[in-house]
Amino acid sequence: MPSKYPAKYRIDLHINDDQSVMQNGKVYGYKVFLVGPPDDEWGNKILQEAMRIKCIMNK
Repeated sequence: MPSKYPAKYRIDLHINDDQSVMQNGKVYGYKVFLVGPPDDEWGNKILQEAMRIKCIMNK
């Protein structure tokens, strides 16, 4: 079991900067949005991803 398992807490999207967390998300089936180096658009990118996931979950 990974040290971070957001599904346990009913979290639909985990935001992190660690590639290993992204890999754990693929293995354990939770959604991870990987943030990278300083990016002026990071807030908008996270909001877009959250809206994308919300649309998928409402189907």
